[in-house]
This record gives sequence, structure tokens and C-alpha cells, in this order.
Amino acid sequence: MPQFQEIISTSAKRGLDGNSGFGIVARTEGMSENVSRAADGLSGYTRIAVPGSGGHPVAYLHVKRRTGMVTYHIISRVADCGKDYSSRENRIAHHWFIEEGAIRDLPGGPARLSAQQHIFRTQWNEPPKKLPKTALSSADALPKKCSTWAELTGDAGWGGIVAGHAERGYPINILFTPEHKSQDLLTLIGEALALLPPPVRWKITFSTYFMKSQETNDHKILIKFILAGSEEASRLQSSRTSNLLVIDLQKTDPLPAGKYVNYVELARHGVVSQEMTPLPLPAKPAKLAKPAAATPSDSTPEPVYEVAPNIPIPGPLGLHAKKPTKQPLNYGRGMPQSAEGRGNNNDMRSPLHPALLLLSIVLVLLLIAGIVVAVYWGLTSVYLKHLEDLHRVLKEERLPVEPAPLGEAVKGLKENITTLEAEKQNLQTTIGQRNQTIGTLEADKRGLEGTVAARNQTIETLEDEKRGLESVVADRSRRIVELQNELKNIVAQHDQALTQRDRSIVDLRQQIQTIQTNSAQNRNAENADRSQRGEGQRPEQPPPPPQQQQPPASLWQRSFQWFLPPPSQAEINRQNTQQRIENQRQNTQRQIEERSNPTPFGRGR
Repeated sequence: MPQFQEIISTSAKRGLDGNSGFGIVARTEGMSENVSRAADGLSGYTRIAVPGSGGHPVAYLHVKRRTGMVTYHIISRVADCGKDYSSRENRIAHHWFIEEGAIRDLPGGPARLSAQQHIFRTQWNEPPKKLPKTALSSADALPKKCSTWAELTGDAGWGGIVAGHAERGYPINILFTPEHKSQDLLTLIGEALALLPPPVRWKITFSTYFMKSQETNDHKILIKFILAGSEEASRLQSSRTSNLLVIDLQKTDPLPAGKYVNYVELARHGVVSQEMTPLPLPAKPAKLAKPAAATPSDSTPEPVYEVAPNIPIPGPLGLHAKKPTKQPLNYGRGMPQSAEGRGNNNDMRSPLHPALLLLSIVLVLLLIAGIVVAVYWGLTSVYLKHLEDLHRVLKEERLPVEPAPLGEAVKGLKENITTLEAEKQNLQTTIGQRNQTIGTLEADKRGLEGTVAARNQTIETLEDEKRGLESVVADRSRRIVELQNELKNIVAQHDQALTQRDRSIVDLRQQIQTIQTNSAQNRNAENADRSQRGEGQRPEQPPPPPQQQQPPASLWQRSFQWFLPPPSQAEINRQNTQQRIENQRQNTQRQIEERSNPTPFGRGR
């Protein structure tokens, strides 16, 4: 089983060249750079953004590239693969390289080989590495009914139209929409190519999602699936080439009448009809004598048949047989076998006259003789012209005609040998210097590669730090917002508390006024009572001084307090009332001072 080379390209932190980003992450070991560069342009991918679509289409490719003296068939799969290591859009491209001489081991063709999904990688989460050569196999695809063409277009005969058009090397453009599955588009190509012989299948190039970068001026793609409404579709409408076949999968157009009838029938039914059509005989010549002993059965000519044209008859196992040739018409068939009849039959065949045959032979011999004379004359003229030029050069440069003496010739040869030896030594010295320079450059190259790797590692470290700092900044910003919200809540609570304190102060002032009013009324009532009793009015007493805090009792007082008489109940009530009034006065005074002084939030009364 033959083994082939492959390349995998995607976006990774580190590729085979040591760089990050899009590049080659896996390649067959021993694969040359020239061969790998043949896939340049095939790894590009254009995403579509259609709401409700079935995802981005997958590009299955079969193209041909020439590297040196070798032609490669490249089987590729290019598709979207989500996000890469930096959370950016990513795609993966997997290419297989098949030499021209190895396609005979894959008779199924490129479409049947691409349909094997296990040969392609859809994700890459591994470090870059070299791959061994891998064996591929593809069985022969027998012609069958094109059921997918019938499902998508309404007529399976379109598969035969595509097969016949592609066999003649004419371009085909097929318009599709995002609702069409890429696997179905690949099946369309596989069904059409299965109608062709195996060697012809590998001559057909295709792309299930065509992009301009996939083809070059020297290597065009024959069957292109173009996304409807894209830039390529607009370019297709503006420029139409000759023999271009355009198929729109959204429409059900009728098949072109009378085109590729054999392939259309094979695509519709899976087999080809081998009906025979009788051909009429020409009129009987007038000079042909009617035999006397002829019977009705003998005189009735047998019909001659011709195979219907443009229909290849499948041979054993579905292989295409050669197209049958037209049977020669035998006018003597069924004629009487008498001598007269045979003579007339020979006259009817009109053999070539001997004189004409002899004249033809003489003309051919004369033509051959003329060609020989012309070639001889041309060669002679060239040789004479060359001799004249040589004689003129010898005469102008005055070169000696006779050879120089042997001693001078030997001396000249020795001088030439000495000169060549010196030149050889100079060349060896130059080569040594060049090798030394190459070694220095290689050392510099290795140093630069190490520097580049270190810079790349530093860049990765800085990117990690940048992402960390961005997360810290995001946390700090979120914390600042939370603190601002808390500050707003505290200010609102403080404003509410101040409002409550203002209300409390107003209530206390009202209570004080009420107490003062009640005291004045009580004093007036008391003075009235005293005046009635003749005791006179009681003088107003100043408010008692603020009660000083009593010092703690001494040890002597605490020791003898048990021997002192207890205070009376009236004394206890009086002390409690004074203490309550004093506490109320102090609280009122403190609240007034707090409302008068500026608050920490810039508010005050």
C-alpha cells in the first residue's frame, strides 16, 4: 500500500518554525521546503456570518501543483475550528500530497478519497511535531444512479452533464447556499466522477468552497462550488467565459437537450441501454442481373445493424469498454452464389484501378526523393557556410596552419598545468574562506534563532502578565464601583440620621418650652397660694449648677457606710429627679452643639 506525505496548518503558540500564530504545526519527516510551499494559498479560509445557517462551509479541494520535475495531486480539507490559544478565530488546513505515478493505486478518484473523514484532522491541541509517512487506500467507485443530484436538483441527469462537461476540460461553476451541507457537495462530485473511467477522474480538479487564493494562472480549478451572494458569485455574473456551465442548486432548470446522452442515461438509471437500430439498405444497382433460381428467402436481404452512437457500453465489473465501431455494409450479403452473381458483386465493390495504384506509388516515391534531396542540400549548404566562416576566421586572426613544434607544445602544456595548479590553490583557499564564513553565518543564525526564541518567550511572558494585569484592573474597577455604591449608601444613611436628629432637636425644644411653661404656671400658682396665705411670693431660684461628678468613695467611707443611717425616700426621689433633669439637659446641650458644628460630610446646622 503506497504511503504519502502530509501537512497540517493552524494557529498555535509555537509552530515547527518556532513562531506563534498561523503556520505549519505538523509535517511529514523528510519533506522538502519546495514541496511544502506547493500548498501556499490553499490554507486560506473566509468565514460567513449568516443567521440561522448550518455553520461555516468546509472546503474539500483537489488541485495539481508541479515542483521541479514532479507533479503532485493535493487533497485538502480547510475548515473553521473555533478559537485559538489567544481567543481569536482559528481555522485548520490538512493537505495530502500524492505523486502523479501513485494515482493508479487509488482508482476511486480524489472525491472518494476525500470522503474518508478519518484521514483529516479537525482539531490540533498537540505540540508541533514531524509525522511519518501514512498509507492511504481508495477502492474503485462503480457507476451508479446519482441520487444526491436527484435530491438537490430534481434530476439525476445533471450528474451526467457535469461528468461529460468535465471530461472535455470545460469549466463548471455550481452556486450553493449556506444551508447546503459540505458533505453533500462532496457527494455530488463523487457521483459525477464515478461515471468516468478511473484515469480520467484524477484529471478533474474541484473545490467545494471556492476562494480566489486556491488557484493560480497555471493551475485552474475545473469544478467550483461558489457561495451564492459572495464576491466570487458577483464576478461570475459579470464575466462569462466560453463553454462555461453554471448550475444553481436553488433552481430546478431543465437539462440541455441532446448533450452527453450516454452519461445522462447512466446517471439516471445506473446502466446504459444497448438497443440496436436497423439501417435501411441502399437501392439495388440497375446492372445487377436477377438470378433465375432465386427464391424469396434468398432474394430478401438481411438488415445490417449499427450500435446507437455516443453510448459507452459498460464491460465486466462496470468498466467502460471501447466504443463499438460502425459495421461495414455488405451489399453482397444474401445474394445468389452463381458465377454471374459473384461477378456482378465484384463490379459493385469498385476496386482501385491498377494504373491509379501505380501512379500513387510513383508520386509517393518522388515525394520521398524530393525530401531526401532537400535535406541533403540543406545540410551541404550549412557545412559549406561553416567552412567559409572558419577559413575567414583563420585568415583574419592569422593563426598558424601547421602545428607548433612538440617542445613548444609541451612547454605550453606545463605552463598551463602550473597556472591551473595556482588557480586550484587559490580556489581551495577561497573555498576555505567561504566555508569559514558559512560557519560564522550559521553560528550567527543559531544565535539569532536563540534570540528570537527568547524574545518570543519574553513576548509570551509579557502577554501573560498583560492578561494578569488586565484581570487585576478589572477587579479593581469592580471594587471601585462597589465602594462608590457603599459610599452612596452611607451618605444616604447619614442624611437620614441628620434628618431624624433635626426632628429630635425640634421635639426637645418643644419639650423644654413645655417644661418651662409648666414651671412658670406652677410657680404662679404657688405664688398665688402663698399670697392668699399671706406668705408672699417665692423668689425665683436660679437653675442649679451642673452637678459635679462625685469622686469615688474612699476606703474609709466604704468601710463605715454600713454604720450610717439610710437616706429617706423623699431624699432618694429628689436625687433621682435632679439626676434625670441634669442628664436631659446635657443631652440637649450636646445635640445642639453637634448640630451647630460642621459634619464630616460638609453639612451643618
